[in-house]
Amino acid sequence: MGYIYSSKITLTVFMKKIFALLLFTGFSGLFFYACNTAGSGKPYAIQMRLAKGDTFRQDMQMKMLMNSSGMEMNMNMNSGCSFEVVNSTADEKDIKVTYTQMKMTTDMGALKSHNPDSAINKNYENIIGKSVMLKLSKDNEIMDVTGFDEIVNSQARDSASKEMMKKMFSKEQLNNTFGMLFSIYPKHPVKVGESWNNESNIKMANIDMKIANKYTLLSVKDGYAEINIDGTIGAAGNMMKNASGLKMDMSGTQKGTVNLRMDNGYLHNGAYKMDMTANMEMMGKKMTMTMKSNYLTKGD
Repeated sequence: MGYIYSSKITLTVFMKKIFALLLFTGFSGLFFYACNTAGSGKPYAIQMRLAKGDTFRQDMQMKMLMNSSGMEMNMNMNSGCSFEVVNSTADEKDIKVTYTQMKMTTDMGALKSHNPDSAINKNYENIIGKSVMLKLSKDNEIMDVTGFDEIVNSQARDSASKEMMKKMFSKEQLNNTFGMLFSIYPKHPVKVGESWNNESNIKMANIDMKIANKYTLLSVKDGYAEINIDGTIGAAGNMMKNASGLKMDMSGTQKGTVNLRMDNGYLHNGAYKMDMTANMEMMGKKMTMTMKSNYLTKGD
């Protein structure tokens, strides 16, 4: 009986660690992945300037509480990137992204001996100051990512670290992490009170995700546009390719506001909350986990 109990605990810990890695490498930038309603007053053009030589940044603070069967796990993560527009034409733009900070702290309660902070932060430390290049289409969609192979090959010391870093720098992952910077903007001028929608389908760690956001222009004052975010998230898939992998489906909402500069369209700040429920199954064992997250973002 003792062996069976120990095996169940080990499996539960493994499931939580795998799921935590997905969160750490994926959910730090998820919320912005986002018909019009009536508005009033004059219409405003809200666009990213993305002129050659422009620089801007995004810092993010995430606080997450995870709960499964009464067992709680608190996670805090601080991340930051700087952006430089190195090429800009009507058809495409090249953006240099440099990682400026990335650190995670976790309180796993009774499972503190399984805390992954040390290993994950070691990989994060290796990429501070490193850069990748994003190529954007004329519609500001991420078409290609270059430069991450050099980071992975030079910084990863073992196969597990290399695999995690490949996922961190994949086109899909960077679309997830930085997609908000390029997808929140309306395709035409909007009035205060007017709304627009954005729906995206992405794949992350073999998980198919659908994110639908409704954005509403709340106000324009003091040089900033305040935009409300009201979104839903759904996901399902198998995190491992073999039949005994971790199967998961998730659903949830994200709500908050973001302020953009009117002179160039870049992020000023934002705050939002995400509320998610994940149902997981591995080797016949099922587990439900809830996640409540608070995010703060800052640009200039």
